[in-house]
Amino acid sequence: MQRHFLENKSVELSYLDAGGTAPVLLLTSQIGLAVCAYTLLPNMPLDGQPLGQRAPTVARIDMNLGELYAALGRPAEALRRLQAARERFMALGNAMEVGSVLLREAMLFERIGALGEACRSYAEAHTHFTTLQMWPQVGTALIRHA
Repeated sequence: MQRHFLENKSVELSYLDAGGTAPVLLLTSQIGLAVCAYTLLPNMPLDGQPLGQRAPTVARIDMNLGELYAALGRPAEALRRLQAARERFMALGNAMEVGSVLLREAMLFERIGALGEACRSYAEAHTHFTTLQMWPQVGTALIRHA
């Protein structure tokens, strides 16, 4: 096992020795940092920023944790975080980020073989992005859904 430090973030590289198997990148330290920030953020004094303005940051941390858990092959935890992010963004009325989370959920569903859920999420993301006239994201949803 090798430990690397990149821009104050530690990343562990663990190499599987099974006939030239590709290296596996473990992102456990990033998850630890994100969970710590997620836990501390609601009560942390931030230059007079009201607590209500931190909600988008908490939602983005949920979204990032979802992606990290997906990369680690932990789909149940990834989905739980992505759904929490989507609910937070919906409560904030942030349709663009809701669409972004829907795309991430759809890709996760596709990876784990839940194709019906993937199709539903791609279609919902397409609707969100079409309403917002975000054409590159509409194209992504259409191509991935095909």
